[in-house]
Amino acid sequence: MPYIAGIGAANVDIHSRGIGGPFRLRDSNLGEVHLTPGGVVRNMCEVLSRLDMPCELCTAVAQDPFGDMLLKNFSETNMGTKALEIFPKEEAATATYLDVLDETGDMIASVCDQRIFDNLNERYITKHLKILNGAEIVLLDANVSISGLNALAEKCERPIFMDPIATDLSERIRPYLRMCDTIKPNLQELEALSAMRIVTQKDLDEACSLVLDNGVKHLWISMGERGLYYADASGVRLRGRSHTFDNCVNVTGAGDATMATIAWCTAKGLDLETTMQYALAAGLVAISSDYTVNPDMSVTLLEFYRKKYVL
Repeated sequence: MPYIAGIGAANVDIHSRGIGGPFRLRDSNLGEVHLTPGGVVRNMCEVLSRLDMPCELCTAVAQDPFGDMLLKNFSETNMGTKALEIFPKEEAATATYLDVLDETGDMIASVCDQRIFDNLNERYITKHLKILNGAEIVLLDANVSISGLNALAEKCERPIFMDPIATDLSERIRPYLRMCDTIKPNLQELEALSAMRIVTQKDLDEACSLVLDNGVKHLWISMGERGLYYADASGVRLRGRSHTFDNCVNVTGAGDATMATIAWCTAKGLDLETTMQYALAAGLVAISSDYTVNPDMSVTLLEFYRKKYVL
């Protein structure tokens, strides 16, 4: 059966959100805190699973309480774990991600401990290459180690869809753009990838051209409230937007849902405009939930959001 593989982060997200008034920096704020499974590639694989697309999650966890929480989640969401590696708690800790959101649900800052993903290296890629090369698409986040990225560039035979994750990691993966079929940066990450400041539409198109000239075939740029912008190596440019959406609860995971849905549409052979619509709808489904991945995500809900909110 066709499937999508994802290699990269699986971690526990610790979300904190201020309540009761404007958020005060360098001070204690009343708020709410909750835990949820997270990690860019894990998030994308869960979205795919909820969209009835088989997937194989290629990652690492430790034998600790957070690792147990993730193992339960993998099982409950029917994610494939043939390439999962589990390390003793004396050798590693399951990755964690802590964010601080203001009273509107917008992120103020985040801290992550991703050291366990140093094990996603050349040894790991070589060991699990059959799973990666058997997939329709390989989803990749920038948590994979340098030796792992080198191994993927040399040995992976399937289209790679990469999410840069963060500005500092975007600079690290710049030498690996040529191996990517598709990438989905936000504007700040695109600036890092293109090594230029983006202020105007002309700047945006120039930055896209610089990245595409490095061998990337498809670019999807997350632009927040301004929607999505698409550019490809043949010169096609497309902008997509949604209606005003007032049900934003938590922006964490929106980009992951968008990228997963782009991969889902690509695997299903959908055209560009339809892919744009579903990708925008997926982001809205994501931000309407407290969870990093909306547990109500489904093909039916995605279609409802596409018809109701996408322009």
